[in-house]
Amino acid sequence: MGASLLDKRLLLVTGKGGVGKTTVCASLALQAAKRGKRVLLVEVAPREHFTRLLGATPGGHAEHPVAENVWALNLDPLLALEEYLETQLHVRTLVKMIMGNPVFRRLVNVAPGWRDLITLGKVWHLERQQDPRSGRPRYDLFILDAPATGQGLGFLRTPQAFVEAVRFGPARTHSQWVRDLIEDRSRTRLVLVTLPEELPVNETIEMARALHEKLSVPFEHVVVNAVAPKIFTDREAKQIRSLREDAERSARVSEALGDEGRIEDLLGAADAALSRRAIHEHHLRRLRAHLGRPARGGAAKQAAKTLIELPFIYRSALSLDDLRGLGEILEAGGKGSLDAS
Repeated sequence: MGASLLDKRLLLVTGKGGVGKTTVCASLALQAAKRGKRVLLVEVAPREHFTRLLGATPGGHAEHPVAENVWALNLDPLLALEEYLETQLHVRTLVKMIMGNPVFRRLVNVAPGWRDLITLGKVWHLERQQDPRSGRPRYDLFILDAPATGQGLGFLRTPQAFVEAVRFGPARTHSQWVRDLIEDRSRTRLVLVTLPEELPVNETIEMARALHEKLSVPFEHVVVNAVAPKIFTDREAKQIRSLREDAERSARVSEALGDEGRIEDLLGAADAALSRRAIHEHHLRRLRAHLGRPARGGAAKQAAKTLIELPFIYRSALSLDDLRGLGEILEAGGKGSLDAS
């Protein structure tokens, strides 16, 4: 998985809000940079998450370095629209007049899909750019921290919707170009990120089904973030539960330790770790089962997905070394396939 995923031109990373999409994007970027690739991280957010996560200086709507061989861009759709209009009209004063018109700005803000199309169009434009000295692409890999899955389907379908709605002209042509990029299996991959919890897994299953039935965006990878580690073997877990249920044995162990309360604390902590791991394993099994089933309406079975488990890291803030470690796991490809057959 690692080579095929990191060797693409564009990674679209989405998932329910709060599951760690930005962490996955940054980890993938650091791992690709380690392989000598020039990477651009793109986000559309009120605040710059990549600069905070990587300990870099904010740069706004401008490509700026955040790590060795890694740049970031907090994309402002209105500024991107202004840049697009300049390429079409070639008169900067006219573009400024249009963009400064409050009625036009209100229309842009309420027009369905325009912000999404401009965002993807800007990524398409950047993907085509080359270094004038070497003739090589300016960046080898683009990683887009896409909208959460609640909006992600509409975001990804926007170019096709514009192709269907606009019959001729530059808007249709550019929409086709953007659609072709995000549907190109040789250049693009969609990555779904989730947590091993009820609601994120439900949303991931629904998103995967919708992708299979409604879109042609290449999708093969599911990243399950913050998975509780398996601290105890099955035999050790059985012994812990047995000791917890046997008050007399527990008292003897506590006496031997010389601290009557300590054994209860230790057993309670062990039991909590076992319970959390059991819940996470339950949701991992759900992912494996549901993403291998035929889609609704008798559609063909979905292609097997690669499940990548990222461990829960017991720290309040992730370090660069933590992110690099997660990047290595992402490149290694996790534990195999979600194919339920």
